[in-house]
Amino acid sequence: MPFQTPQEIHEYVVLWERVQGTRLHENNKDSIRWRWIVDEEYITKSAYQIQFEGSFSKLRLTPIWKAGAKPKCKYFAWMFIKRFSPPTT
Repeated sequence: MPFQTPQEIHEYVVLWERVQGTRLHENNKDSIRWRWIVDEEYITKSAYQIQFEGSFSKLRLTPIWKAGAKPKCKYFAWMFIKRFSPPTT
């Protein structure tokens, strides 16, 4: 597919310049380093985890629902933490 915009052409040229120094050797085994986990081994689970990194709060809400408070208090706490305003009646 031909390039659609000047930006695409620019990105292609930049990529081309970056890979020009790459040399492939037939006897070397291919390897992938996955920098998102400690052992750098790519697994599908880690790919899904990094895809959603930062898109959800890491705050654990389970303790709210297990608290010995009245349901309306649990609901208010949950709404407060989720930064919603409680509905007014």
